[in-house]
Amino acid sequence: MSQRVPFIVCALGRNVDLFTLHIYAALAEQERRMISQGARAGLQAAKARGVQLGNPELAAKQAADAAARDGALRPVLVSMAGQSSRAIAAALTDQGIEPPRGGVWSQKTVLRMMARLGLKG
Repeated sequence: MSQRVPFIVCALGRNVDLFTLHIYAALAEQERRMISQGARAGLQAAKARGVQLGNPELAAKQAADAAARDGALRPVLVSMAGQSSRAIAAALTDQGIEPPRGGVWSQKTVLRMMARLGLKG
């Protein structure tokens, strides 16, 4: 047996019917879609005009930082060759090696790092 969970939309009041909520939700979804399309069209037009998007200096700095970090971890990764990326991620976390963005290592981060180093994962 399913129960409907009542909720209140502040702008519409307490006793708004489901049809009205459906219409408002459909309009909000359409507005989101139109904003997304406008943003994409604007970026494509800027690229066509030759506008440099992003920050090339920051991208170069981040690539250099990643290369330095990867190089420092190369010996550790070489010693773990043959293991799955999940196992390597767990081992790096267990060893207390800090991942680039903090937290715990993910298999995707390990795969990207190994690809940059030219190691098979």
